[in-house]
Amino acid sequence: MLKDVLIEENIQVQNEIDSWEAAIETASRPLLESGKIEYGYVEEMIQNVHELGPYIVISPQIAIAHARPDGTVNAVSLSLLKLGSPVNFSERDHEASLIFVLAAVDNEQHLDILRDLAVKLGDQDVVNSLLATTSKKEIYNILS
Repeated sequence: MLKDVLIEENIQVQNEIDSWEAAIETASRPLLESGKIEYGYVEEMIQNVHELGPYIVISPQIAIAHARPDGTVNAVSLSLLKLGSPVNFSERDHEASLIFVLAAVDNEQHLDILRDLAVKLGDQDVVNSLLATTSKKEIYNILS
């Protein structure tokens, strides 16, 4: 399921970024451009972190930005922004270099994607390989 939604065009590589808000916006760009999500979804993800804190940082160097399905998602989708220098999502060292955006149209369709992603990212060798590369093609191959 993961390889069906994380296509190579949804992967971006960038050296650094100014803020975690910009990271979420940038990571969302391929999904916006393809019509998978609307900008309201991006705003909701950012607002959630402002209100709830850095809960999207699921482990060191990994963030999965998401929001509740609310009509601003047109198709289940996933994108990734890989940063050379991590961005901090709080004042307490919640840094991430791998910023995923997960968009779901309901409360169930995305669960297989999350499971596949958790299996991949639960392997520290996979995470280390992702952090070490600057190639979109290599990132795609590692995750698919």
